[in-house]
Amino acid sequence: VSRTPVIQTTANATLTQMLNVVFQRLEVGISGTAPSSSSSLSVIQRDAFLVFRSLCKLSMKPLPEPLPSDDSIELRSKLLSLQLLYSIIQNSGQTFRSGEKFVWAVRQYLCVSLLKNGVSPIAPILQLSLDLFVAVIRFFKDHLKSEIGVFFSNILLRILETPNSSGQQKLLVVQSLRVLVRDPQLIVDLFLNYDCDLEGKGIFSSMCDDLSRLSCTVHVETTEQDALLKTLALEMLVDITDSMVQWERDNKDGAADGAE
Repeated sequence: VSRTPVIQTTANATLTQMLNVVFQRLEVGISGTAPSSSSSLSVIQRDAFLVFRSLCKLSMKPLPEPLPSDDSIELRSKLLSLQLLYSIIQNSGQTFRSGEKFVWAVRQYLCVSLLKNGVSPIAPILQLSLDLFVAVIRFFKDHLKSEIGVFFSNILLRILETPNSSGQQKLLVVQSLRVLVRDPQLIVDLFLNYDCDLEGKGIFSSMCDDLSRLSCTVHVETTEQDALLKTLALEMLVDITDSMVQWERDNKDGAADGAE
């Protein structure tokens, strides 16, 4: 395995392009433009499914103890698999996002990978896992209510609430959550699906509580990272308020348009 940056970059780009072809064929094939035979369509679906499952399994492989160096094959393999999975989810089409087989694969394989990698002390792994989770919420929230709730409670909120979590881990979580809270509909969905559910976990209220606590935390010696974390937590509370106001305005405007 080459350690030359240029060769690694070229290989990564080639793999990404190959994956794009596989999943573009999936979308084109299902839409009926090509190919037309059911047998060809079945092969395309199988290829896409097996590639996705293999990458999920590769991303779940545990790293050796003690943790390997940055240029180790094990770490690079895990990072590459997570990067490729992110590319698949981010660029996926309606066929992948709504197909029963692929939704099942996301639930059975990708969600398990995210739960395993979402607690990693290695920043690049955690960052990619968070990016993947944001993409999964955007495109699969209608199919993965319980899985999303588990990830919020067991990974995101736990990192914010646990004193043993590093400042970098908390910072990465807050930065990822900020992307989500800027979506007005998503904020309302979180509240309705989890806080208004009698058996829910109160994710929205817990997130607001954790952000409030972070914004008010006093350190004996405040580092630049601590100051940034406090600022981002406070800004997120403002973003949440803005999103709720925007959602109310959008719905009021929609109701007014309907009345006309």
